[in-house]
Amino acid sequence: MSESQTIAVLEWGTSKVKVVIAELVDGKNLNVISKSSVDTLMAVKKGDIIDVPKTYGKTRDAISSAESKGSVKIKTVSLAISGTHIKVFKNLGSATISSPDGLVRPEDVERAKEDAKRKILESGRTYIQKISCGFYLDGKFCISPVGKPASKIDAEYLMIHGEDSRILEMSNIIRSAGLEFDDIILSGIASAIAVTSPRQKTDGVLVADIGAGSTDYACIKNGKVVLAGIVPVGGNHVTNDIALGLRLSAKTAESVKISCGKLNLREDEKNKVYWAIGDKQIGDKKILADSVNKIVRSRVIELLEILREEVVELLSEDGIQEVVLTGGAANTEGICDLARDIFSRPCSKGKFPAELPQHLRLQSWATPIGVLEHIRMREQKKSTHKSGLLGTIKNMFF
Repeated sequence: MSESQTIAVLEWGTSKVKVVIAELVDGKNLNVISKSSVDTLMAVKKGDIIDVPKTYGKTRDAISSAESKGSVKIKTVSLAISGTHIKVFKNLGSATISSPDGLVRPEDVERAKEDAKRKILESGRTYIQKISCGFYLDGKFCISPVGKPASKIDAEYLMIHGEDSRILEMSNIIRSAGLEFDDIILSGIASAIAVTSPRQKTDGVLVADIGAGSTDYACIKNGKVVLAGIVPVGGNHVTNDIALGLRLSAKTAESVKISCGKLNLREDEKNKVYWAIGDKQIGDKKILADSVNKIVRSRVIELLEILREEVVELLSEDGIQEVVLTGGAANTEGICDLARDIFSRPCSKGKFPAELPQHLRLQSWATPIGVLEHIRMREQKKSTHKSGLLGTIKNMFF
């Protein structure tokens, strides 16, 4: 007889609060039940909550909407986390090989791992995630060290931490909504899980989720997350630049960005004229395609160059082999071509598993979909069963 549990995912984005509810069957198959999104109305900025009461209200609205659509009540929620307060560093832990034959034993691995995770943070900071990046045997990288000869083993961990006060705010909002935490994962890592294939995760891939207020990124190599972080630049910065440069309202600038914000223009397109609002009435104005292109291109180049500097240590021959873009801005025409030039790597938009229902294969929903897969993998590991990426996802939405 099949066993199932209801799981829910919450993401606080700069523009939207998103909730996805799914049923996890036998710890390996996901049935997506419902999803909802609610405008934040400036309650969240660059992933940081700046208006707690408003965020609580929007969170409650998003949860209630998802529960109503799915005819289900949730008790716990897993959170995708972002924000400028989050910091990341790598840490090594070491252990000498204890066995007389000089072969690595499981207990040697555990001692090195515990040593790596022992690092104490400064006051006011709390660990969010501690992720194993792999091991080194006498200085040489190794994924599976047990049974191999060495005199010393080093365990490398990615240590992700945030401000106590910010994390407490999040906890209070969730508990005020009558829910408890189930799990927490960095947004960039969740997105990377959702939109890359096993081959990409093995060969080495940088995934950048370009949202409204920030860009969350993660690098995966040999199936391990080896770097992650947040760049506080996103699609809203492009909108603001258009508003200032062309003297438009923020609402009109956003519309202009969506309708004519190409990054590469042919010569015959540069002199094309658009109406900003589109009704050709008083208050509307003509804008030149080339003017929009220059503004959008300048800001996107800046973002991608900042991102390149963040991951420069992994741009070696045996590091990142390709770049994948997701998030709403990944739909910007020409952005993959631009990223290909800046990173000198192949670049493409994120691709979701074929099992995922078509209406969920949206770049802007990569993060919550990735959290669902993170939970599925966690539960599958507990039950020691094996399954493919995202298991079998059946369309139960509406």
